Amino acid sequence: MANLEDLMALAAGFNARIAALEIIVAKTAGVQVTVPDGAADTAFARAPVVQAADGEPWRPGIRVLAGTAVTYDGVAYTVIQSHITQADWTPGKAPALFAMAAQPAAGADWRPGTAYQVGDVAADGGEFYMCRQAHTSQAGWEPRNVPALWVLEAGN
Repeated sequence: MANLEDLMALAAGFNARIAALEIIVAKTAGVQVTVPDGAADTAFARAPVVQAADGEPWRPGIRVLAGTAVTYDGVAYTVIQSHITQADWTPGKAPALFAMAAQPAAGADWRPGTAYQVGDVAADGGEFYMCRQAHTSQAGWEPRNVPALWVLEAGN
């Protein structure tokens, strides 16, 4: 029968393999992942991953991948480098890790990488759409393609 130490070592091995697979999947999906040497044996590999919808509130102690959208003090940011968040690396104070998402002008053309709030209006394909759910836009999420995020304005 295995003792607790053997079981802990086995679990650590599984965690490292899972983290390595998550990194491979992220890279395969085109996500830029910056991983420190030996990451499979570090806290980076074991920290929880933010997998919520865009706009997830920032908090310390979570692993975030490049391209993840987070909010901090009501402002939308995009993660530039994958890392584990920590209390002194807040989005407003760590420009190497976070970029403020662009804010849309009223009725401006829809653009990827823009933080849209409920009620914002964006033009797409010659028609105007109103944002129905706060999010940071991504290529492929054009208003005409994602009715869960946008509603065609009456009178178009």
